[in-house]
Amino acid sequence: MFLPALPPDGFAPSSDSNPDCPLGCARILVMDDEEMIRQVVEEYVAQLGYEAETVPDGIEAVRRYQEELMAGRRFDAVVLDLTVPGGMGGKETIRHLLEIDPEVTCPDLF
Repeated sequence: MFLPALPPDGFAPSSDSNPDCPLGCARILVMDDEEMIRQVVEEYVAQLGYEAETVPDGIEAVRRYQEELMAGRRFDAVVLDLTVPGGMGGKETIRHLLEIDPEVTCPDLF
């Protein structure tokens, strides 16, 4: 599993995040086709003080991101699996997410 390093200034939740949330708290959407990977990442980010929601493919990632955005509960970051056999992978998913929200936070895939 490859998780990119944080930028030098660290990770900051979006301005739409809960102001009562302690430093280090953020909502992260994680997309991976392997359930075990989703579980491990969810547990890992929880230990870091973040809340993760996991989905198995790009179609579900786009759907969940859009639902949450429309409800005023944006994700602070997304972590996407680049390859999803038989499904929408990370590159295509981020293109759709950028159409929905040009300010989506995701590692540079291009």
